[in-house]
Amino acid sequence: MPAVEGDGKGTLTATYDTDTKTLTYKAEYTGMSGPVTAAHFHGPSDNAHNAPVLIPVSGGLASPMQGSAVLTDAQAADLMGGRLYFNVHTAKLRPGEIRGQVVKGR
Repeated sequence: MPAVEGDGKGTLTATYDTDTKTLTYKAEYTGMSGPVTAAHFHGPSDNAHNAPVLIPVSGGLASPMQGSAVLTDAQAADLMGGRLYFNVHTAKLRPGEIRGQVVKGR
């Protein structure tokens, strides 16, 4: 996906409980071109390609966004394999204003 010109930036912090298959996340952002219209996890994909929505954000879109989702086995495998990305959309940049590959932390 080509880079987007703009001041938007953000962070995603997430944990995954392998026993309950629950992904819990918190996403924070600043500098967007306008109000956020949608946000979700996409996959499976690497950072150079687009993919369909897999996990929509439930609840409000104001920063910080927080939520959780129970993953299917396939979604969990994609998460653990680094094949999901988080995308935040605005009206000006409908395909996504900020995007980040979800990777295991240190």
